[in-house]
Amino acid sequence: MVKYTPMIEQYLHIKNQYQDCILFFRLGDFYEMFFEDAKITSQILNIALTGRDAGQADRIPMCGIPYHALDNYLSKLVEKGLKVAICEQLENPTEAKGVVKRDVVRIITPGTVMEEKMLQDKNNHFISCMIQHQDSYGLAAADITTGDLFVCSLDNSTLKRVMDEMMSFAPKEVIIIEENKEWEKLLEDTSIYTTQLYKNTNKCFQPLQTFIQHFQERINIHLFHEVEKLAVGWLLEYIYLTQKRDCQHFNQIQRYIPNDKMLLDGNAKRNLELIETIRTKEKKGSLLWILDKTHTSIGGRMLRSWVENPLQSLSHIESRLDAVEELSNNYCLLSEIKDQLKNVYDIERIMGKLAYGNANARDLAALSKSLLIVPMVKNTIYHCEAKLLKDMNEKLIDISALTDILEKALTEEPPISVKDGGMIREGYYELLDQYKNTSKIGKDWILNLEKEERDKTNIKSLKVGYNKVFGYYIEVTKSNITSVPDYYERKQTLANAERYITPELKEQEDLILKAEERLIDLEYQIFTELRLLAIEYLPQIQTIAKAIATIDVLQSLAFVRLENQYIKPSFNTDGLLEITQGRHPVVEKVLKNEQYVANDVLLNSADHQIQLITGPNMAGKSTYMRQVALIVIMAQIGSFVPAESANLSIVDRIFTRIGASDDLASGQSTFMVEMVEAKDAINEATNRSLILLDEIGRGTSTYDGMALAHSLIEYIHNHIHAKTLFSTHYHELTSLENSLVKLKNYHASCMEKDNKVIFLRRIIRGKADKSYGIHVAEIAGMPKGVIDRAKYLLQDYESNDVKHEAEIKPTEERTSSMQLSFLDSHTNLYLDIIETLQKADIHRMTPLDALNLLHGLQTKIKN
Repeated sequence: MVKYTPMIEQYLHIKNQYQDCILFFRLGDFYEMFFEDAKITSQILNIALTGRDAGQADRIPMCGIPYHALDNYLSKLVEKGLKVAICEQLENPTEAKGVVKRDVVRIITPGTVMEEKMLQDKNNHFISCMIQHQDSYGLAAADITTGDLFVCSLDNSTLKRVMDEMMSFAPKEVIIIEENKEWEKLLEDTSIYTTQLYKNTNKCFQPLQTFIQHFQERINIHLFHEVEKLAVGWLLEYIYLTQKRDCQHFNQIQRYIPNDKMLLDGNAKRNLELIETIRTKEKKGSLLWILDKTHTSIGGRMLRSWVENPLQSLSHIESRLDAVEELSNNYCLLSEIKDQLKNVYDIERIMGKLAYGNANARDLAALSKSLLIVPMVKNTIYHCEAKLLKDMNEKLIDISALTDILEKALTEEPPISVKDGGMIREGYYELLDQYKNTSKIGKDWILNLEKEERDKTNIKSLKVGYNKVFGYYIEVTKSNITSVPDYYERKQTLANAERYITPELKEQEDLILKAEERLIDLEYQIFTELRLLAIEYLPQIQTIAKAIATIDVLQSLAFVRLENQYIKPSFNTDGLLEITQGRHPVVEKVLKNEQYVANDVLLNSADHQIQLITGPNMAGKSTYMRQVALIVIMAQIGSFVPAESANLSIVDRIFTRIGASDDLASGQSTFMVEMVEAKDAINEATNRSLILLDEIGRGTSTYDGMALAHSLIEYIHNHIHAKTLFSTHYHELTSLENSLVKLKNYHASCMEKDNKVIFLRRIIRGKADKSYGIHVAEIAGMPKGVIDRAKYLLQDYESNDVKHEAEIKPTEERTSSMQLSFLDSHTNLYLDIIETLQKADIHRMTPLDALNLLHGLQTKIKN
């Protein structure tokens, strides 16, 4: 049997309990890793792999990091998906008998990070779990840095639907409670870190009991379904397991009903670039970038949550809109709120650190400064009429009993370390002042000693100094050693000087050090009491934080409304979606040398359920489609929107298939991605959904693609009845307008001038007559030879095309054909032209509108 040193035996005993973790084993001022952990860690952290004697002939692998650099190294390991167990010394090594007592005090996993360097100020950091109980699923998500805890239940749902709901939290880690191959496969496809808790056989879990014990004194636990209690209980079990402490900042549970919000799956969020852009993965260029004028971290996190989870409740939407309207109509009030919020720190995460016992005095001071702003904000919005602002005003609770004490107790800029002193103001605690005074008197005596000794010895270079190892000393250069008096006692020899001490100096040193030791101990005791006092106010402070965050989001939306001249949307219950002169909120902001071209939108349940949009690439089809979805989302989060008017019906879900988002890493082609995303839409959309489908079928052969697109349009039209924007290059599909009564043709308009094509960016009624693909290739910089050859071949193909383009018919009419006589077709054409001219409002037309109208009529006559 292998025999190691007692310390290594201790390491192996602890490591055996945490086999799925990298064990950071505290040895003095270092964390050491041994055996396989050392090899893995040294490679990832790029630090030296060395060896250590362990009682055997061969040295064991070892590497280490300084304890004060822990956060820097932790982040690299956690980003690689590793768990790290922190094993600390539990007793003073100088007082230990035998091996120092050690144990794991915390496990850091991707979802249980508390370190500031590993967090983003305006992003939540969720960990979640799902459990199935009978026919229901329970879903819980928690942010241990803020104390946010959400739970919901989904009855008779698919795992895909549960996954979409879970992904709305963008969790960093997911806990798997029981073996489920289908669920684990879905999670595997997301690349989210998963923990299979069912494989942990070292602990007996009691989730329901854990839920009851944690919340029975805090909330009415009878309001929750059994599956919800289990989901929260399992999540708390894991948090306790990793954090080794009671998480008292989980004070409330935010129970919600999934159907109360619009569901946006990962495809929709990505394709619409809600949080980050597809190309750069950065916030700039996203919808959030446009809307985020928040001044606090708590407000920034709440705004992101609003953007990712638009509402379905009309009353709540209108409540937000009314608040935004009132704030934006009073610029002085708005500016005052902005200036106040700039002084508010991250209250939620400070309270999280306090609950964990790792907040420092600077955190307490930041909390105190933030809470002192609350009465000012309350006074500023006191006379506001909007219901939501009135509600937030009531939640700005008076906790001056706490802030008065913190303000009196803490210095203006306390140090980060709680063991260095300098935290508590003079005058707050009498005994502390006495210690400070004793220390000051001693230091003043030492300052005078230097002058006195220089005068006594006539050594002008003599100086008095201090270091932590040798204490206070008198330093004399070697050239003056002969002048040193007899009562100096040598203490330390340096290369060019000698250091001495005198009985009087030693006596003063003892007085100073004892006073400072007592001073630091007492300061720490006072600080601990202040920390416990702040924790007593945890529920009230969490309420205040949510109110401040809400006010911050509302003022942000108000500023955005003023800055971009947005309008207040209205809502109807008739299934109508009508937007006048709508604009893409991001594109109009980033255009530099070009004016944005606004577009009208009409979708309804009667005769405009589907817009079939044709036209060339680069003409603005995809921008138009995204624009419609973004305006709907903005309206349902309670934001004003970029348009002249917007009359909308509530949308329950948005499905998107825009752009070639090939999933090549998992072996999925463009066409497979198209089909999967289209399948999600037709399986899960309702008549209250909005579907955006861009160029469906282009990933396969022409006839395959056209047939699929045709069939998909028919299915949406006849069975789902969802409002749909469907763009296509299959111009043959435009004949569906003749057979599908709720489908209307639209196209991205263009103008030809001097053999050049100008994209007008207008989406107008009717079908496109050309694709202009060669022109797009010319703009892209294709070589002239290729372009010229393409033009020649196009003419050749068109002149030799002997195929008769059969009109595409709906399934029910495939067996019948319909032919118009030459006279009938021209009669219809003339009537169409006359109707178009009669409807044209020449008094409101711009020159560009008139030109577009004439171009359209001219094209019809030519054809």
